[in-house]
Amino acid sequence: LPKAFGRKMRLRLLGSLCLLWSAEAFSLAPRMPRRSWRLRESSLDTEAGASRTELPDSFEDALEEMVESTVSAFQSGVSCMTIEFDSSGGDATYTTLKNSVPLAQGLLVGLVNGLGIMPPPEALAEVNDEEEEKPAPTFDQTVAIYFPDEGAAALARQEWKLVKSKKKKKPADDDEEEEEEDTTPLVPQNVRVKGLPRVVGEELVGPPPIKSSDAALVLLCPRAEDLSAIEKIYQAAQGAATPVVMINPNLIDMGTTGFGYAGRLVRERLIDNFTIVYQLRTTDWGCLTRRFGFPFSAWVIDDSPEGQAAGGYRLLVSRGSRISGTEVEELLAEEEQQSDGEAGGNPFKGLGKFISDFGKL
Repeated sequence: LPKAFGRKMRLRLLGSLCLLWSAEAFSLAPRMPRRSWRLRESSLDTEAGASRTELPDSFEDALEEMVESTVSAFQSGVSCMTIEFDSSGGDATYTTLKNSVPLAQGLLVGLVNGLGIMPPPEALAEVNDEEEEKPAPTFDQTVAIYFPDEGAAALARQEWKLVKSKKKKKPADDDEEEEEEDTTPLVPQNVRVKGLPRVVGEELVGPPPIKSSDAALVLLCPRAEDLSAIEKIYQAAQGAATPVVMINPNLIDMGTTGFGYAGRLVRERLIDNFTIVYQLRTTDWGCLTRRFGFPFSAWVIDDSPEGQAAGGYRLLVSRGSRISGTEVEELLAEEEQQSDGEAGGNPFKGLGKFISDFGKL
């Protein structure tokens, strides 16, 4: 986006762009840039002493930062990673899965290139050969991604052009020229796209979820109802020393695990073992950000003249541990109370906020 736009406007447009990308992800299958995804000259490691994580200027910048952070975490030896990328700002028009498909597409391209496991040209030539009787090639190194179900995985394989689509034959009297379909895959061909396996009793149904060729495993939008399968895949990955990346997980909810003792057990067994390597979450009050090697930062909307001059946002807090939305709201409430105290205050304002917050429960 042009630098002429203020940061506030750019971030709001970022949310809209993410929704548009997700809406087109399966229908038009946008092509991700084929690039090396090398770290920038001022690498994340050398900037580890930075005091905050800045806001991205566009969806493309955010996607690049996400890939850089993940590759850097891999190179630093982090084996369990979480990506929290939600720029919808609470807009529920599209599901989390649909919003996350473009992120997964970009991450797969970045991981394969960043980890240096792109298949050689001769292997790609075998995949693109049109002889149907030729067996599917095998790759020395692969990246596996698990969708919540096999239906979503099958659709992704088709739209990412990892499988050949069946061409419809035109009638003989049709004089119109048939346009040649672009069959170039949108993700590297050594990506294995699978649906989560079922759990029967204490065992996963089907072949082992981890192959010896897997250099990394990606779990896309893992859900609380699939917790048994997720934990078994995680245990298999740990046994095989295969790094795992979760994108926008939702492993604790009121209906399945609850937020009490059972939820705490899930955190202890699984969630707390993962490092948030990238975070970008927009809210009605601002944005939470984090890149690997940088602290967690909370930015709030600032409509003051000083805030507008700085791009429409101001840094509220930045620290090494995760910042929750509740903490940000408490800090904002404290600022508001201090401001009211200096101005004389309104004795009914706190009651009004309580009633408003209670109505949101």
